[in-house]
Amino acid sequence: MGEEWWLIPAIGPVMLLNSITDLKKREISLKISVLWGLVGIAIRIGREYYGNGFHLMDWVGMLVGLFVIAVAILSNGQIGIGDGIIMLALSFYLELEALLTAILVAGIGVAVCALILLLIFHKGRRYQIPFVPFLTLGVLVSFGGIA
Repeated sequence: MGEEWWLIPAIGPVMLLNSITDLKKREISLKISVLWGLVGIAIRIGREYYGNGFHLMDWVGMLVGLFVIAVAILSNGQIGIGDGIIMLALSFYLELEALLTAILVAGIGVAVCALILLLIFHKGRRYQIPFVPFLTLGVLVSFGGIA
């Protein structure tokens, strides 16, 4: 993703803001995230129109975010709908491989955090762990920012 360096300022500030909000309030800024997603759609369309044309796989990442949103709705909030909104918005900025890398790193980070909270701090299974900070870490890893 070396030629896509300009995406870092497009993604970084919103991910950082939502990470801080998720840590403090266990929620994200819905207005900013939706607006960010709409800008991402415009960027994705522009990249396809002025770039190398339409590729279906570039749009498959949307399904990940839509799936998480559906699970959040069906689980009555056990998974935050904001996490799905962030993943959906990220899918317009990142290629599928980078998106899946970010989600995998985030999932591993949350699992390690959950084990520490359960085994060392004796938190219950229902303790809420904010996901967006781990997703932000995953995005950094997918950009090669942390090796």
